[in-house]
Amino acid sequence: MSSHAKFLISLLFIAIIILCAGLTRFYFDVTKNTGNVDDGERIDTLVRTYENGMQVFESTNGYYGLLNADGAVILEPEWMEILTVTENMVLVSRRIQDDVLIGGVDFEENVVLPFVFRSMERITDTHYIARAHEDESCIIYNASFEPLFQNSWDDASYDNGMLLLEKDGCLFSYYIAEEEPIFRKAQLSCMIDTLALEWNVANRIYLSDLTVDELLRINHCVTAYIAMLRNNDFSQLGAIAEAEYVTGLSKMNCFEGFSFESISEFSFACTNQEKKIYDYSFTIAYDAERPEPETTEETTDTTEPEGEVEQSVRVCLSFRRNASNRMSLISMDLDYRNVQKSENA
Repeated sequence: MSSHAKFLISLLFIAIIILCAGLTRFYFDVTKNTGNVDDGERIDTLVRTYENGMQVFESTNGYYGLLNADGAVILEPEWMEILTVTENMVLVSRRIQDDVLIGGVDFEENVVLPFVFRSMERITDTHYIARAHEDESCIIYNASFEPLFQNSWDDASYDNGMLLLEKDGCLFSYYIAEEEPIFRKAQLSCMIDTLALEWNVANRIYLSDLTVDELLRINHCVTAYIAMLRNNDFSQLGAIAEAEYVTGLSKMNCFEGFSFESISEFSFACTNQEKKIYDYSFTIAYDAERPEPETTEETTDTTEPEGEVEQSVRVCLSFRRNASNRMSLISMDLDYRNVQKSENA
């Protein structure tokens, strides 16, 4: 046998010895956690115990892990905090780059709830408000950490049994029951330039039929339409109404030469239960812009003429679901009124 072959065999033999030694050390090293509290020195404090016997412990390294009812380590002590333990998931926090983020793992440490939350507030025994780290949007979870709503929220709070959810400047109130949340009230806000308006929906029949997205859609249309009236420009009407319903929705130049004074007398009602048509109505008060009075050298009297008339118009916007089950603006009515001002007005 050549010396070169002998050298290769020696190298192979040495590699086998090293591999065997490594495997032996892996399986018999007493410093490795084998899943029993008695064979490791890493458990410093037992923090709390759950009804199923699972225990959260703090390790000597300052991190937290989880034991099962038999005392075996099922989550390694590598978490900054263990917030709660459910039947299928453990809510934990860990440092990712420079941020401490909250997520969920199963008992094999597979991520089942992404680590994207900066806080997780328990508001009832079965509900949580999770606030995202990146944009601070909120998701409401049930006890199984399933989203309670399809959409996220700009903000969320809980007070005396009521869950208050904010979206696009509007507020939606839900009563939290053991099963499904009950929609109790919608507070919709419109902002047109410096004009701030608010209208409410508390009718339980309407709230059981209309979704948050549909109410936001109606509110968006109302806001846009009032802006069109203020600007006397209906060129964007097609953007807020379905194309097949645009005809006849505007009365061009209807407010030319007028300025808004106030908007009041809001109402919201279902005028056709079968077709689910909803009418949104309000009254706009405005004054006509009068030309500057002519003055001459003989007279400088600028007294306004007697019998000044205050103008108002009742606006009614009708909505219903279209073929795509999307709330659409289908018709509009303007009812002009004249109210004679009193002499002392």
